Amino acid sequence: MSIVRNPIVLSGFSDFSGLFSINENMRFMPVTWILCKSLIAIFGLDHAAFHLANISLHAFNSAMLAYIFLKAFQINSHLDATLGKAHLTAALAFATLWAWHPMRVEPVSWSTAITYHTCTAFFLMTLVALFEYIYAPARRTKWELTYYLFFTLCVCSYALAYTWAVTLCFLIPVLLSK
Repeated sequence: MSIVRNPIVLSGFSDFSGLFSINENMRFMPVTWILCKSLIAIFGLDHAAFHLANISLHAFNSAMLAYIFLKAFQINSHLDATLGKAHLTAALAFATLWAWHPMRVEPVSWSTAITYHTCTAFFLMTLVALFEYIYAPARRTKWELTYYLFFTLCVCSYALAYTWAVTLCFLIPVLLSK
């Protein structure tokens, strides 16, 4: 995604005509384009703002992943409370490994990689809503709507979300069988 040469992003908030269409690169990313429009409206075309946004989203994604791992360990374990510290340590270790892996760190330095981080953030929030939907039956309707909202935002952030839909198709039956 080009930021500097993207007329959809550079048109500002006065023009939303191309926001919900597919651009010349065959990409449909209205949520990401709104984020880019917001960054440009506040900071101009300063690349530092995009790098700061990428770093912030990457840190948020790492924290969300730690929460998801911790939740998964708690769900799959009916052990005594003394293992809570071990679960926390393992969750933080996995999230740290993910956060510092070169394939995850490299896109943080790209101004245009905000699409990956935005999509990942909404997908991880989708997973949290899915866990809550399955394991908090008293509030199922709320979490079901939240799940659909986050996944819709994920799909509208970047096309990578379509491959994650396949992941959810395999993950949901496993979670429901627990």
